[in-house]
Amino acid sequence: MAIQSCTKALARCHDGQLWYIYNNADALEYKVFANGKFTSEGICITKKVLGGFAAEMDERGNVHILCQSLSNELMYWHYNGRQWDKQTLTKYDPARYIMKYPVLKLIGSDIHVVFAMGNVYKTTDWMMYHYLWHKTQWKTLRIGSLNIGNLITPFQIDLDAEENIHLIYRDRDEKKLYRTFYAFFDGSFRIWSKPQPLKPDDRDSNWPTLLVDGDTMHLAWNNTYNNRICVEYAVVPLNKRREISINKSSVVSPDNADAQRPLLCTYDNKLWLAWVSDNAINSIYSDDRGITWRRHDPVNIPNNSEPQCFRYLDQRFPNLGLVYGFVDSGFKLVPPIPLSEPAGVENSVQFVTSAEAGEKALAEFPKQVNLSQDIENITTQLDMIKAQQNDLLQLLSKSDRHLQDISAMLEGLTQLFKGNKSKSLHKAGFMSAFKQWLSK
Repeated sequence: MAIQSCTKALARCHDGQLWYIYNNADALEYKVFANGKFTSEGICITKKVLGGFAAEMDERGNVHILCQSLSNELMYWHYNGRQWDKQTLTKYDPARYIMKYPVLKLIGSDIHVVFAMGNVYKTTDWMMYHYLWHKTQWKTLRIGSLNIGNLITPFQIDLDAEENIHLIYRDRDEKKLYRTFYAFFDGSFRIWSKPQPLKPDDRDSNWPTLLVDGDTMHLAWNNTYNNRICVEYAVVPLNKRREISINKSSVVSPDNADAQRPLLCTYDNKLWLAWVSDNAINSIYSDDRGITWRRHDPVNIPNNSEPQCFRYLDQRFPNLGLVYGFVDSGFKLVPPIPLSEPAGVENSVQFVTSAEAGEKALAEFPKQVNLSQDIENITTQLDMIKAQQNDLLQLLSKSDRHLQDISAMLEGLTQLFKGNKSKSLHKAGFMSAFKQWLSK
């Protein structure tokens, strides 16, 4: 699972060390957490960045971070086992464009970056783009347009067993109703499906979340019933035709309090669904993949803290994804993940520590891509297509006027040849042949 809206992350990496990565004012920093306390002061990764970031862990157990700088760069930070390496993926013109919610996903050596781009002068319309690094080059793909305006919210992606990407997000349909939309990226053909709403009778969906488990997709979102914000849940089977629709859903949160911003994850062979309600983190879990649920004890939030979305990175728990929690003297997480250093982690996970491996990883790292130039090229192509369409419409309009003039002339000839001469011409087939010739 990946989402940009987290401002904190926990990464189990490098000989079992637990890193706490966080935003501090306009800087991105991390600390090492062990034995229930921080063992170091904050170590700065980069300064002058916007709040929020995306974090992932590669097959070597190293951390990758995607963030935006205050100077309008989309930056990629990669720890190669010895140090942080920076790559600027793209720069964009802030006088013309706005970028929102970049999402990062690693699939082997491929890098997937999904984000929304809007026009400063027309912020009601957004376009979702997918940047794909494959082998030696970047490829730019358009997923679809967003018509939600300034109410745009983060979106989530997840992978299935065949390493295809599933995407859900909030948007408005042609009737201006807020809906949860779904799109699918075929990893074999490298194409996106057309985005489609998931539930026909949905009227007020918000904050959708997903988790793909084998041939099943678990979904949860906020809806409003009886003047309360509730959490609604559905399970959707994935078929080869990718025809996704929600036929049945159920409200899983209590009806005596608002339940906001649901999150799905798997931990300890259980499916977890958590949300924030009344200064507490509430959660339920299922042992049978969402058929029945059990309630977990609420975790109260101290007065001096607030709930946060943590991106939890641990190769032992690949489907853990986003979790709720807060920082006090230590960390309190939902689900209740133990933060003590696991025994034998050095033997179970191979980490990059040599200089040669780090240099190899850096050499394999993709080069900068110019997003603004690609968007300009796409916009130019669209303008050319629109111009060709206009030319074709003008040509058809002229042809229609010519046919009307010829038809009027034909009527005049018919009137002129009234009488015996006209009848003889009709009998001889002249008028029929003349009309057939004009229609060619």
